[in-house]
Amino acid sequence: MLVLILMTCAVILWNIRAGIKELNELKTGDRIENSVIEVQGEEYEIIFGKTSVRVVDSYKVKYRADRLRIIKAIQYELSAQGVSTRETTSMEGEWLFHNIAYAACGIKQAKDVDLEYEKDERWYVLLISEILGVTGL
Repeated sequence: MLVLILMTCAVILWNIRAGIKELNELKTGDRIENSVIEVQGEEYEIIFGKTSVRVVDSYKVKYRADRLRIIKAIQYELSAQGVSTRETTSMEGEWLFHNIAYAACGIKQAKDVDLEYEKDERWYVLLISEILGVTGL
């Protein structure tokens, strides 16, 4: 049992370190043009609302580096407007939570992610988003 716990902790720590490295190496040249961003040949529609931004068909983004690239482009737009100060890991965790809800539970509304500009008000979404974002699981 102790070995299993240690192995789990090691995987979590490795994911955290890898995520920090990805964030530091992330290129910032990606931009949203005409409400669309292209990642690995796929185009994703980005819709900015009053309190949140929607990534249409966000479940299709499978790789963490791709999610982070899109989030960084969103944050660039939001910072230019002075709208959001939300952490990258928090946004990514919420996105990953949506992907899990869509893939594992079949929740149709979760195929798009609505990233709140500040934070999601639902405590369970906030908690799970923070854990997923920090650990990169």
